[in-house]
Amino acid sequence: MKNLFEEYGESIISLICSLVIVTMFISVFLIEVLGTNAGMIGDNTVEARPAAPEDEIRIRAFSVRDILITQGEEINWNGRIEATNNRGDYSGSDEDISSYVSLYGDVDTSSPGVKEATYVLRYNGETRFAKARVIVTPREEEL
Repeated sequence: MKNLFEEYGESIISLICSLVIVTMFISVFLIEVLGTNAGMIGDNTVEARPAAPEDEIRIRAFSVRDILITQGEEINWNGRIEATNNRGDYSGSDEDISSYVSLYGDVDTSSPGVKEATYVLRYNGETRFAKARVIVTPREEEL
């Protein structure tokens, strides 16, 4: 071992010193580069904030009208609904959200009489119900 250190000792010490110096330069370089990048990220980060209650989009109006149909006819309830939200001005009125309305349950149109239809509007986490009368008239052949 003494012979090995006498022959290669100087080389081993210079190799160890070189590795320490190179490691120090690399670590300083990485700290400077990563520190700068982390500082830029911190300066340019935008914090997301939840919407204030007054900014939430809600249901403003929901109304339905009565329907007059013939016995056995299918209910066309889409044209009998008015539903808007409070998003803002869309050509002088609020935004139409009637596509979010569906018929709750079935209405029996096989017999004449006055039935009740229940509509449900589910929009942006809010649910509203509205009722309308369905007036079923007898077919002309039965008159």
